[in-house]
Amino acid sequence: MALTETKEFGEFNPVFSSDGQQIAFSSNKAAIQRFKNKAEADNVGPEWTDIYVADKNGNIIRQLTDTKAIYGLPC
Repeated sequence: MALTETKEFGEFNPVFSSDGQQIAFSSNKAAIQRFKNKAEADNVGPEWTDIYVADKNGNIIRQLTDTKAIYGLPC
């Protein structure tokens, strides 16, 4: 399931909140954006992820963590 339309980074493991109003997911977007050259960014895999929350429509995305290490799954 794609949360956004992009080939620049990955979004993984989407899970709805118990009330169905939000989606938690992990993404390596912030980790990829930290690298200045493409060769370094190409080595960023799904294990270098931050956790995000969006409303049920995929809007109003909030980044909850800041990648300094490998975090894993949002839940």
